[in-house]
Amino acid sequence: MIDKIIDETKRWTKKADTDLRVAKKLFGEEPPWVITFHAQQAVEKFLKAYLVYRQKRFRKTHNILELLELCMEVDRDFEELMELGLERLKEYATEFKYPSYYEPSEEEGKEAIEIAEKVREFVLKKIDVPF
Repeated sequence: MIDKIIDETKRWTKKADTDLRVAKKLFGEEPPWVITFHAQQAVEKFLKAYLVYRQKRFRKTHNILELLELCMEVDRDFEELMELGLERLKEYATEFKYPSYYEPSEEEGKEAIEIAEKVREFVLKKIDVPF
């Protein structure tokens, strides 16, 4: 059972790392909405990796605030992540991948990457899985 949990946790973190790597690599080369989308996806997947690791069920969602709330139910330390402004990332999952009147700025893309990197660091410290 524990091996299955570890394997699934690794799969989520690997996907999250890929999204973060794509956001960083494409920064300055692609429109900012691409960067913010991948940064949001990375955060979402890092939070899901933690929930899988702790065997906390979650529904299929892109709502990182909902996922963060579930993480806080398991470990109140996750409240620290609220200070990063994760609510700004929430709309990047759905709003900007379709044509809209507002496009995120390059600065927002940079900030999204920074937030994703901090979430990654925080979550990986909470997961006792060899990578």
